[in-house]
Amino acid sequence: MTQDDQSPFYLDDILVSPPHNQLSLQGRTLSLQPKVMAVLCYLARHSDRVVSNDELLDHVWQGRVVTHASVQKSMNTLRNALAELAGEREFVAHFSKRGYQLVVPVRFEQSVPARFEHAAAVEVHGVTSAAEPTPSRIKHRMRHIAIWLALPLVIGSMGMLAWLALQNDTGSRLQPLVKQHTTVFTGLIPLSQPGQRERRAEPHPDGKRMAYIRDLATGEGHESQILIRGPDGSDWLLASVEGSWVDLAWSPSGRNLVATEIRRAEGLPRTPDYFEQPNNLYSFHIFTLDFRGERLLEKNLLSQWQGLVASVTWWDENTLEFVASLGPGSTNERYRYWIAEQQLSALNPLSSGFTPLKSVVHDKRTAVISRRRNAVQLEFLDAEQEVLATVALPSATLDISWIPDGTGLLVLDKSGLGLYTLDRYGQIAPVRLPGGDARAFSHPRYSRDGTAIVLTTFKDDKNLSLRGGDGSYQLIAGNGGAQSLSRFLFEDGAVIFAADNHGEHSLWRWHKGHKELLQVVENPLEDLLVAADGNALVYRSGGTIWQWDLRTQKSSTLWKKAGAVEPVFYAAGSNELLFIRRSGEARNVWLRDLKTQEERQITFGTVGTVMASDDKLYFQYSDQPGLWRLDQGKPNPVQISKQLPKNSKLLHVTDATAFFVAGGPCHETGLQSLDLLTDVLSMENVLSTRDIQSVRDGRASTDVISQDYHPVFGVLQTECKPTESQLIQYVSAPE
Repeated sequence: MTQDDQSPFYLDDILVSPPHNQLSLQGRTLSLQPKVMAVLCYLARHSDRVVSNDELLDHVWQGRVVTHASVQKSMNTLRNALAELAGEREFVAHFSKRGYQLVVPVRFEQSVPARFEHAAAVEVHGVTSAAEPTPSRIKHRMRHIAIWLALPLVIGSMGMLAWLALQNDTGSRLQPLVKQHTTVFTGLIPLSQPGQRERRAEPHPDGKRMAYIRDLATGEGHESQILIRGPDGSDWLLASVEGSWVDLAWSPSGRNLVATEIRRAEGLPRTPDYFEQPNNLYSFHIFTLDFRGERLLEKNLLSQWQGLVASVTWWDENTLEFVASLGPGSTNERYRYWIAEQQLSALNPLSSGFTPLKSVVHDKRTAVISRRRNAVQLEFLDAEQEVLATVALPSATLDISWIPDGTGLLVLDKSGLGLYTLDRYGQIAPVRLPGGDARAFSHPRYSRDGTAIVLTTFKDDKNLSLRGGDGSYQLIAGNGGAQSLSRFLFEDGAVIFAADNHGEHSLWRWHKGHKELLQVVENPLEDLLVAADGNALVYRSGGTIWQWDLRTQKSSTLWKKAGAVEPVFYAAGSNELLFIRRSGEARNVWLRDLKTQEERQITFGTVGTVMASDDKLYFQYSDQPGLWRLDQGKPNPVQISKQLPKNSKLLHVTDATAFFVAGGPCHETGLQSLDLLTDVLSMENVLSTRDIQSVRDGRASTDVISQDYHPVFGVLQTECKPTESQLIQYVSAPE
């Protein structure tokens, strides 16, 4: 029984074939890069012990000049491939400051087959994966996801936080944390005048000042300002740009402020087209300030970052740490930028193999939110980047900041799970705001002394209207609150819409000028559709997919812990749900049997707009012109049009016609139609003369977001309107 570099072996139930650089499990095959396969083989031959980074460098890279980051990247690729094949289970364990070891059985056998049966495959991030997951793999993955989220913590009235689970109790728990902050607030102090658009306050480390952003609408477009508020309440303007400031952070001493500016490339609209990959330019402005003279001493600039910047923080007084990607197709990494030296360097990947989403630093202790497929976690790292503790999370839509006393984080879950603190040992505590205050808010930050919280409240009043084919206009909902989701009930032209009115989330039915409240829900509604039979509504809220029966007026759960998937079609008779799942930048349609919980991937690549019926699926590949159709029972989709503009948004499709808008939110071209029999755009049938000319000229005609279309009744549209925002401060006792 040989164990040389080319000997096939079993890794638990996975067949590993080094000569072919392939893994196989239950009919599925994955290909590995040769160096990643070499790392796996070396770990397999020495599976009885921990293998250090240096040993892997010596034996796998054989003297080539590389760093430990090369080992970490290969390890992350290996973990991702194994997870793709066998679900979220641990194959390779990392032992802090020691190395790596396989933690599943390894068997070298003479009977290992030399050849693999190859399935149709698609390339994703350098790993070739089979086109369709097997039911056993689905069950295996779902079982492990269930285990991952199975340790609830219930705290007081915030039972909604029960999903938090401390994943490892490390040796860092040597002494109790000394917490110098309060979590119960009883008073409120407004910091902005009504009617302003002020946001993202960052309290200064001295506890006397703060920086914040003010947005202005000008005759020529948009202006974004940074202001510094002093101890006496007066403001001085630090900087102004035509783009938008999206992040602020003080250095540890408070002498320096970094501000992230985002702007679109020259000639592009201020917001992307529908389903367009972000194509923004980021710049870091580093200001050195003289507070006594209220003046700028020095400014440094790291400009034209062509990717996506997720967060920026300070590692020390001279060094920025930020999480960003480097253009389309790349994944997030953590970077350090040494300001004085003007030197940029990528940090080693996380030892967990997860992809970082954002990080914040306090006294060289780092908190990182990261993701691997459906799993999201938060890691606390020490100054040497060793893991102190890991906490599993149900959502990545979190705003995090360090509590000034350094004991943990202030966390806002944007999916509706509330505001709470999370200490370095994984313990959580709800933050209680004054009773009855149901304001929508963002960007909470503790004051320096821990006795107050500054945050941004916003008033998002957007009207929902119906524009008829004859040019008529009807207001369906407005005068308070935001109406961002709406659908036609096709039988009689009634409209279902979701409303968010200052923290109260509800479902409504509108018909011929009359409104009826259907249901009040606990968390914001994120997706809404009408079931295929027209008798039920399906919506996603709080990470769960719900059904509201229009006949019985009762709700029921279709899929608990669904996460961030987007439902697109529901057939009550077969109890099947079509939904969109994201994996990195990939966005594909899946089919889920809600009885058996089995899933099957339908599309492969990255889709944009999607519409479905009982027997057909229509979709467009992201950033590509044309329209594809997949018929029920057929293995492959067919392209039925080459004329649909790229990044279009389908509103309604029949066998003969597709109705759509192009452009993007708030810069749409107006409603268009495409004859699917002749593949000809027929704008005159659905557009006014003004709209037709705007489309031909490539100009936007309406500052709206189109939601749905009915050939008889018209288009449902939400108006684009600046969101009013104000700064307020919650205090622990009325002042």
